[in-house]
Amino acid sequence: MRRSQRGKSLLLEALKRVIASINALQHLDFRKPLKHDIVIFDSNGAWMIEEILRRASPSHSLCILHSRLERINFWLLLAAVWSRCFARNTGLGLLTGYFEHFIRFTRPKLVVTFTDNDLRFWELGQRLSGFTKFAAIQNGRRGRPGDIFEFETYVGRVDLLLAFSDEMCKRYTAISSVAKSVSIGSLRSNFVKLSPCSNQNEMTVLFVSSFIPDSGSCFRVKFQEKSWDHSDWFEPERRALRDLAELCRIKNLRLHVGMRHAVTDQGYSAELEWIMSTCMDSTVIPVPSLGPLSIYNLVDRFNVVVTVDSTVGLEALSRGKRVLHAAYRSAALGEPSLSLAWGCNLAPEELRWLEVTSRDDLNFAFTNALGQGDPDYIRLLERAANQLCSRDEGNLLAVELFREIMES
Repeated sequence: MRRSQRGKSLLLEALKRVIASINALQHLDFRKPLKHDIVIFDSNGAWMIEEILRRASPSHSLCILHSRLERINFWLLLAAVWSRCFARNTGLGLLTGYFEHFIRFTRPKLVVTFTDNDLRFWELGQRLSGFTKFAAIQNGRRGRPGDIFEFETYVGRVDLLLAFSDEMCKRYTAISSVAKSVSIGSLRSNFVKLSPCSNQNEMTVLFVSSFIPDSGSCFRVKFQEKSWDHSDWFEPERRALRDLAELCRIKNLRLHVGMRHAVTDQGYSAELEWIMSTCMDSTVIPVPSLGPLSIYNLVDRFNVVVTVDSTVGLEALSRGKRVLHAAYRSAALGEPSLSLAWGCNLAPEELRWLEVTSRDDLNFAFTNALGQGDPDYIRLLERAANQLCSRDEGNLLAVELFREIMES
């Protein structure tokens, strides 16, 4: 009996290996790799980069290097394995070695990524300095837990960095070699034209949800000696939403919640349940996502925008909104890089108008944001936007910078 069970177990394991091999083969590309003028490192945001490059240099060919291995060129992978096994002092892991072979073979004039916090990209920029140009575009809010700044050591080199602000340019140059850094704000937000608020006669409030359902895949954020699970990470956001909903109820305001997920997304039902169970209030109106850029059209409809550690909060500042950063997570987890103060040099007495860590703080700042607009407060919002996320309407500056590279 035991032998029979063991045989079944071995057979099941063999079947799993066969299935895994078949799945891996589906990702393999057996065609001869071609040479291209531009390589986009990682498919994340590739369509936006393609749009920028099409306007900057329409005649140049480009391809995507899938750093998440959605597609793998068999011949270049074979070359990377050979180098890994027989070449000396490569100093690279197998995947990074594959990426280097891909770039060397395609011989592009430019390698560009929207995943600016991928250490492998910066390492490749260092190794291939002089071979081709490397450009990184900041795609989101940066901090330390689970991010590139967590290491606080030298990470590599790029020829061009397009960052949210001058302050972020300084932070990047402190841990890397950057030939040229330029503040353009958010590439993603810059694509969407500013539109007037839908109701100028009354104050409207939007909370931006960043909730991700716990899929059972061991959600965990680690940093130094700290480790935070799903409930640790999202409980502060729950408290912030609950406090804001209660304040809106007291002030007789309807609260809209911009959802991370679309109705057709797998996580939609879980996020909707999380919002409604948090607020327990029929006056809260969840607004599902309508696409990757729909949040900006939604933000433009409201006067006051409240976020918790969300990139959208910085982008809303650049779009002229009265933004409150509920730094509940920063306070609860004791991580200062989750605070706005980490990304700007505003004084504490100025930050209290923009960033809150408790319900009392929220009530104070929220009441002020609902006011008629004290000139000092409006100027503070403008200064905060300049320090945290500037704006390049239509990405005209980004297009010009890439045109210069391709014509040089």
